[in-house]
Amino acid sequence: MDVYERRRRMNFAMPESWHDKAIDEIATRLATDMVHGLSAPEAVERLAKTGPNELRRGEAISPLAILAGQFRSLVIWVLIGAALVSTALGELIDGHAIIAIVLLNALIGFFQEYRAERAPAVRSAPSCSWGSSPTCGWS
Repeated sequence: MDVYERRRRMNFAMPESWHDKAIDEIATRLATDMVHGLSAPEAVERLAKTGPNELRRGEAISPLAILAGQFRSLVIWVLIGAALVSTALGELIDGHAIIAIVLLNALIGFFQEYRAERAPAVRSAPSCSWGSSPTCGWS
């Protein structure tokens, strides 16, 4: 299974579009009170029924797979072919320039995608507040 197939499978379909509903309608449908929230017994029951409110973690994608994914585009392969043709015809500067552009594009795409893959893990890592432990803040 390649990188794009894994990403497609990780997109969890929402059964409803909650973002375009009125707050009162959402509160009614979720059977909650907007002022007082859920009662303690109701909160315990819902936690047991649906589990904690956490993001689902998908399968981690290796950096090598991310890099390989940068070369899946037809345009990239056309450019590589153009570089080979240019080099074969003696246009070394053009061929090397095209290859340099393709590699630069792959590096920029790799680093953007790698950082995007790591972002959910960084957001879910425990954070520390100032003064909460001797290792937080300035050392």
